[in-house]
Amino acid sequence: MRLSMPGVRIADVETCDFGLMPSYDTALLLRLAWPDRWERYFESAVSRRLIAELGVERRHLTHVPGQAPDPGRRTAIDLARSAVERLRARRPQALARLDALIFVSTSNPNPFNCQAALLAEQLGLTASCLDLKAGCSSGVLGLAQAALLIDAGCERVLVVMAENLSQLTPADDLRALLTVGDGAACVLLEKCEGPGFLSALHSTAPQFARAMAMRTPFPPAHADARYVYEVSDANAARVFLHDRWRALFHDSVEAAGIRASDLVHCFFHQTHGAQVDALVSDLRLDPVRVPRVVRDHGNMGS
Repeated sequence: MRLSMPGVRIADVETCDFGLMPSYDTALLLRLAWPDRWERYFESAVSRRLIAELGVERRHLTHVPGQAPDPGRRTAIDLARSAVERLRARRPQALARLDALIFVSTSNPNPFNCQAALLAEQLGLTASCLDLKAGCSSGVLGLAQAALLIDAGCERVLVVMAENLSQLTPADDLRALLTVGDGAACVLLEKCEGPGFLSALHSTAPQFARAMAMRTPFPPAHADARYVYEVSDANAARVFLHDRWRALFHDSVEAAGIRASDLVHCFFHQTHGAQVDALVSDLRLDPVRVPRVVRDHGNMGS
């Protein structure tokens, strides 16, 4: 899917207050998730290489995988509310005149409810509400959907992305345990007369729909229901993503009618540190132009 929405621009961006969640360095997270074996693992040469490859030194979590869940823990809705409240403190008039509110999440706490409507009710906002879920590309799809609504007549749309992947991460999946982070952000889009989006691209590879999926249906049919993400066919998915990330970069600049050298910043979805390093190297980008959040926040999904 390739779209052009030149009359739409991003007016503002805000994140949640990350201070709402505890911050964990890698050693502390391992000690809490693997209390009986963390020290032996942490000191091995193999683990040191993996930790260096992942490149996540700290992350904010609403839950430590492997521990008993705290009934009062924060949810994706809580993090989303924090982000919107911080934006509203700067732009109260804009948020009072929303046409639509789109909630984007792969880890929302109420799978049968409209998260956007719940969030709007909690914040006293009035807007058409809808939810989106399309894996880690959901954030991009949310921006594209908002731009389409504005192109069709809306004046202002708020897209809110929120994840608490830690609550759905198995403690025995080491790569996931050491890379996921929780967080939220919101993006305000508006109709504009000047320059706007040059292009938007989105596609899906359905053959990998089960590569990272929750196998247990909801609602639970058995008392031992296990609601965590499980990985399968990881090598094939990894090869596909390696090639697709690079091809998508070239497709994006071509669709926008610009050169890679014209870019001031490149914002990549950051799964882990080595992934970003490889993209910067293979695409011959100036590292200064590629902001990195994975080191201090981990992979925050959509």
